[in-house]
Amino acid sequence: MNRDDLLEEIVTALVSGRHRVITLVPELDGVEGFGTTTLAAVACRRSEVRDRFGGEIEWVTLGNDPVQVLDHRLTSRLGLAAELKVRDFLAMAVPQRIRPARRLVVLDEVRPETGELVVRVAASNAVVVVTGARAPAGGLVFKLPSIASEAGDRSQGWPLLRTLMRSLDAVPDEPFDLADAGQWARAVHQVLDHGLTRTLASADLERLLELGGFKGSRPIPLDLAALLWWETAGLSRAESERLLAELGALGLVTRAPDRDVILMPGAVRDYLRAVMGTVRAQQADRAMVEIGEPREDWSEEAGVYFYEYFADHLEAAGGDLGEMVLAGSWLATRLVQAGPRAVARELSRAGTQETELLRRALEQNLHLLGEPPYTDLSVLATLACRVHYLPEIAGQLRDVLNDMAVPWLECLWTSPDLPHPSLRLSWTVQEGEATSVAISPDGTWLVIGGEDGPVRLWNRDGSVRTELAGDFGQVSRVAIAPDGTWLATAVSGGGVRLWSADGEPLRELGDYETGQDVVIAPDGTWLAALSLYGGVTAWTAQGRELWHVDAQSDDAELSTLAIAADGSWLAHAVGDRIHVRNADGTLRAGIPHAVQGFTLAAHPTRDALVTSDGAVYGPDGELLQRIPIEHWPYAPLAVAPDGTWLATASRGDDVLVARLDRPATHHLLGHDDEVQGVAISPDGTWLASVSADGTACVWEHEDLPRLDGQSPPGSQGAVVVAPNGSLATAGAELVYWDEAGNPLFSVSGLVSHMLLAACQSWLVAWDHQNQLWLIDREGNVRERLETHHSRPLALAAAPDATWFATSGAEGDINLWSHDGIVIRRLPSDIGPARHLAISADSSTLIAASETAVRRWTKQGRQIGRSWRMSSPIKDLATSPDGSRTAVILASGAIRQWEDRYRKLPGLQGLANYAATLAYSPTGALLAATYASTLQVWDAAAGQPMARIRLGATLSGCAWSPDGTRVYVTGDAGLHGFTLHVPSGN
Repeated sequence: MNRDDLLEEIVTALVSGRHRVITLVPELDGVEGFGTTTLAAVACRRSEVRDRFGGEIEWVTLGNDPVQVLDHRLTSRLGLAAELKVRDFLAMAVPQRIRPARRLVVLDEVRPETGELVVRVAASNAVVVVTGARAPAGGLVFKLPSIASEAGDRSQGWPLLRTLMRSLDAVPDEPFDLADAGQWARAVHQVLDHGLTRTLASADLERLLELGGFKGSRPIPLDLAALLWWETAGLSRAESERLLAELGALGLVTRAPDRDVILMPGAVRDYLRAVMGTVRAQQADRAMVEIGEPREDWSEEAGVYFYEYFADHLEAAGGDLGEMVLAGSWLATRLVQAGPRAVARELSRAGTQETELLRRALEQNLHLLGEPPYTDLSVLATLACRVHYLPEIAGQLRDVLNDMAVPWLECLWTSPDLPHPSLRLSWTVQEGEATSVAISPDGTWLVIGGEDGPVRLWNRDGSVRTELAGDFGQVSRVAIAPDGTWLATAVSGGGVRLWSADGEPLRELGDYETGQDVVIAPDGTWLAALSLYGGVTAWTAQGRELWHVDAQSDDAELSTLAIAADGSWLAHAVGDRIHVRNADGTLRAGIPHAVQGFTLAAHPTRDALVTSDGAVYGPDGELLQRIPIEHWPYAPLAVAPDGTWLATASRGDDVLVARLDRPATHHLLGHDDEVQGVAISPDGTWLASVSADGTACVWEHEDLPRLDGQSPPGSQGAVVVAPNGSLATAGAELVYWDEAGNPLFSVSGLVSHMLLAACQSWLVAWDHQNQLWLIDREGNVRERLETHHSRPLALAAAPDATWFATSGAEGDINLWSHDGIVIRRLPSDIGPARHLAISADSSTLIAASETAVRRWTKQGRQIGRSWRMSSPIKDLATSPDGSRTAVILASGAIRQWEDRYRKLPGLQGLANYAATLAYSPTGALLAATYASTLQVWDAAAGQPMARIRLGATLSGCAWSPDGTRVYVTGDAGLHGFTLHVPSGN
């Protein structure tokens, strides 16, 4: 088909309304300059196309800009929705039946990795024309053939080369194969070599070569090119425009119709870089440095390029990279634009002590900082909090945030949840839970499985190595062969699969029951897997079954396997026993174990096995050693290759490292949810852990302490403002703090986590031994009371200090006088009250069960009907003036009501199992915690104000009496924040 006929078919497709995406690509994949842009422009100019869309035609040049930059540009320019709905997909599938598209959008120079953006544009009620040398093949695809050429035409019908040959009066030295990228690039270079020197004046040729000094492959900002030529040759803007017009007429560059950028074919750009030489390149770099920082008259394109590549120019020109990358404005802009990984790479290149400290902080907190595009500037507040111990950098970030005049949260002291110094890298590996990790024999890569998502192989620096193809359910375990050439995955309900180290599937073993655990023998010749009901099957590495044994148990799905260091036996835990089998499957020993919910690992240097609760057994059942470590049910377990230390999980969120040769343990803080997998490198120098929060952490063993003492837990539960104005938190003990986060004193005798409530005169604590403690303003215990509740659930104190309320698991609510006498018992018709609140005038009690809210007067009379929720209730709050009640749900939604049951605007936060809520003293703001995130809302407007992410799960929040500070507690301790609100907000 010739191009005229192709044009007619494209026009027909555009006006038919039957296609949402129309793609124009070259017949030869990847060959640029094939005329796809020209053909799209001609089609859009046709009268029938313009009539069909009523002139609503938009042209957007994408090019090689980063995907997050393109995402932001398209979202803001075209008004794209953040999420696609089912109706949007239906509209793309059958557009003529759902709704006709009202506009035409041309996406020019599209790359394969931007396919999702194409779908989002099409879903915005638009017909999309996609062009590009390697555009994602979606919708109706038209492949452009070469231009018909006459005999002897050395261009092979390639439009780009034909244009250059004609404009430069030059031909390639030899015939070439257009399907070979190396050959067609060489043909372009030969034409440019022969034609440029005799077509362009020497000064103009120098300016063209200087364009090769622009870094990367993204479009060249027009105003930066003009500024460069001013620095190198004193060209005025008009003279620069004249030269660009001349270069455009030769086919060397084009100007994007919708952006202030210069587009240059990749083959031309590669040629300029190849011939400009070291001296010209250094001159261009120095000129770019002399241009200086962005000014108000710069285009957005120039500003984006500056922050993306100025570090490259500065380094090449011999400038001080360290000073620049530590500047607050640079750091903030670069972080928002490109994300923490890009900033970390530039800091690493600077190589100073200060940049190395900041780089480590960034890599330790990758999972908290996320990746662009960002929806707000909370990433800067989060980073400022994580580097609070680097005062100069934190101060510069604070200045940037204040200059931006946006509400933000500033940490008042160094966060207690900062990662352990041994943490080298933390990054997100799964959207859901990460469940298992294994390290390759050479220590250069890891394999990580998750609850529901892809299994990926990762390099040690956190970059993706490859992804295993296929649909996975919950991956229970991953294992790597000793020679590193293959690996195994055990999928709960999906059997065992073997893969090459390149990610290619090899074979599937077992049935749907065989996928609870998998281990590979030390010599790599056989492997074994555990089934759902405790059966064990062994195969050769080639997939031939060696033996199978049955063992019925309801606990098998949480059991584990371990193979001896010499491969002579295999052990697995079932219930409260350990079964040890010889390599041929015969039973060797049955070892009773007093603790249930444990996991196993083989000792690497002894003929022994180790349990996660610290027992070391010989394979015949003798107890060889007891390691004094705390037991966490079903905690993962790994033993170092030299047998001197182990890694497991503790209290859910921490990695616990313990010595095997003496009593010594240490907690590593870096995850904010349950640790589900640990692995130690073959040389014992580092370990990896994965968590239910979807993150992986890499820890350096050399930076661990000498493990000569027990590190105490710092978890704090509830937080209230005590009667004396200080803060009180409930953790391992009841602690009072000053407003700067310094502990003042603790209450003697209260030594377990508890519930807290406070009023203007006293504080009441309810411990896990079911005792109530009444404490006066000075922190003295006034009285201790026994309750009749089966288990503590909720506690609230009346603001006027005359009464308080308790609720227990049995379902009753007790009202108490201020001196500790039960004055009323209220049966709850909504189920056990898990949350209590009392109105500001002390007249009304509000209670929330898991799914409903009810109110009573303090005399015990029910007020109105109950409010039913569609999602579990996680916390309850009432505004200080008593006019509003709010609940936060597991879905992340916050529901508010006025006194007469009138609903107020809803707020949507992050869905999570852990959430708390508190009104500010004026009632205008709401503070909410979602897992490890603190969010402040404008309660009346229903809009988010400020947000910050922390490194540990949060469990309580409270405002200071003046409403300027928010305090939160969690697994790591007490955090304090100042809320900065610019005037006028």
